[in-house]
Amino acid sequence: MIGVDGGGTKTEAVLARARADDEPTGGQDDTQPEIVATSVTGPSNLQRLPMQSSLDAVAAACEGLLEQVPEARDRVQASCLAMAGSGNPLLKAAFERWVEQQPWSGTAHVTHDARAVIAAGNQSDAGIALIAGTGSFAFALDRQGRSAQCGGWGGLLGDEGSAHWIALEGFRRSLRSLDGRGEQTCLVEDLTRWCTDIGPPRWPHHLSLLQPKQIAAAAPVVTRAAQHGDAVASRIVQAAADELATLVVTLARQLFAGESFELACAGGPLCNVPVLGERLLERLADDGFDRVQLQCVKHPAHGAARMAADHDLTFRGSEG
Repeated sequence: MIGVDGGGTKTEAVLARARADDEPTGGQDDTQPEIVATSVTGPSNLQRLPMQSSLDAVAAACEGLLEQVPEARDRVQASCLAMAGSGNPLLKAAFERWVEQQPWSGTAHVTHDARAVIAAGNQSDAGIALIAGTGSFAFALDRQGRSAQCGGWGGLLGDEGSAHWIALEGFRRSLRSLDGRGEQTCLVEDLTRWCTDIGPPRWPHHLSLLQPKQIAAAAPVVTRAAQHGDAVASRIVQAAADELATLVVTLARQLFAGESFELACAGGPLCNVPVLGERLLERLADDGFDRVQLQCVKHPAHGAARMAADHDLTFRGSEG
């Protein structure tokens, strides 16, 4: 089977096979199929890219798998493609039509990217998925199959707490510092270096020429400054955690009131910046959710492969 995670930064595809009932796992979660090949290509967010660009990225990723394992080319039985932007019904329908025509698809199912994060990170296949990569989005699935989602409105109107948001806040706070409206911060110099020595007066024009994923690449500049003690950067990271916690709390109150739940997180900031995860858990505890288990998911495509392998998972709480 094939599992695909298509996002705003990259597309990851995996080729997997189901484990035999008596096959030793070597310590791995036996709910997950065995991954035999991985292929990574460019972004494929259906909402943010021209459809053809998304199709090309997914096709290249899947073809990359079959080039690695040629004997699997005619043996793929099922596929699950977890695509950012597939919450748009028209885009999802167009993408599904294309997938059904591909020789590698087998029995195919298309869902949104957060659904695969739950399948990859939560052994019970229930809980909340929190994605904070280029954008931010949360999705909840309870044990009865009820689902809800929050956020995901894009960089212009939302995506609070995402890498794109963190980067833009760094630029904004730097300009406030230069104006005398905010306190001094090393971000002015750090972000100038990141812009290849393009100074603050030229930032508005320079950033207007960049795609969200390119701006999001400046987020590590802010998080590193926070880790080194810069007060302005530290407040940005704390604010990002607060925004992400709000997404989780909103869904937890809808589907998990009074219950514990698993929290699966994906995206560079959440998986690579420990202080962000720590602040997130603190905020959840403040709101009464102090028994949350957090799992960082670095390969949501593994969850998509799990869904492709299990018909019940694929169709459980997967619409959106």
